[in-house]
Amino acid sequence: MTLSFSQVVETLGMQRLGASHVMSWMPSVGADFRYYLTSIDSALVGWHASVATEPELCAQVLASVTPEYLAAVSAERPVAFLRRALPSFPECDGIAVIHPAAARYTFNKATEAMVDGTYLVFPCHRCELTDDDSVDEIRARLGARLLTYSRPDRSPFPAIAMRYGHLLPKPTKSSGGKKLGIFSNVDVSKHTQLLISAGGFVELENWERRCVTLTAAGSHVSLSEKKGKSIELFEDELIPWLDAFTMKTADDAMNGIRR
Repeated sequence: MTLSFSQVVETLGMQRLGASHVMSWMPSVGADFRYYLTSIDSALVGWHASVATEPELCAQVLASVTPEYLAAVSAERPVAFLRRALPSFPECDGIAVIHPAAARYTFNKATEAMVDGTYLVFPCHRCELTDDDSVDEIRARLGARLLTYSRPDRSPFPAIAMRYGHLLPKPTKSSGGKKLGIFSNVDVSKHTQLLISAGGFVELENWERRCVTLTAAGSHVSLSEKKGKSIELFEDELIPWLDAFTMKTADDAMNGIRR
C-alpha cells in the first residue's frame, strides 16, 4: 500500500530541511546515507544520498523536480534523463528520474514506508542511462549498487553491454549474453586491451544502443559497426576510443580516429 507524504514523514520521523518542503531522515547514528523526500502533486519523490553530500544541495535537486519530470516516466518506460546544468554538482550532466516500478528496488527494510510509490531522483551522467532502459536493466545497475547514485561526485558508470571471447592462453568467453551495465569500465577496458595479446572478439553496446564488434587482427584491432565499414585501431588508440564510446557518444569515438 502506498502511503501519503505525511504518513511517510510521520512513520520515519523525518525532519524538515530549513524552509523547504524537503524532509530528511537518517536511519541511525553513523549511517552512510541520509534519506530525502518531497511531494509533487501528491507523488513522493526521494533520493538517498551519501552523508558526505551537503543536505542543502540535496534539497535543491529535489526542489527542482516538476510534474513534467515525473510525467516523463512510466512503468513501461521507467527511466528518463533530463539534461540540465547543476552548478552544485558540476561532475554531472543532468537529473535521472526513475519510476517507482524500478526505484522500489533501491529501498531497504529501513525505508519500507517509501518503497511502493516513491520516484527516485538523483544527479547523473548522460552515459549512465539509456532512453529505453527496462525495469530489469535499471534494477541491475541500481539495486546491485553498481551505479553509486548516492554520490554525485562519482566517476561515471556507463550503461554498457559486453560479450567477449578470447583465444589465449585458452579459449574463454563471457556467459549470460550481453547484459546492459553489468560490466564496469575496468572490466570493459581489460577485455578490450586483451584482444591484442589474447585474440578473439569483443562486442560492445553503449548507452545510445549503438553496437560495435572489435576483432583481433595481428598488431591491431578491427572495429566494425553494423552496416558500416571496418576501421583499424592500434593498441594505443583502443582506450581513447573506448572512453569516448562509453562515456560520450559513438560518433565522438569514431570522429576521434578518422584517418
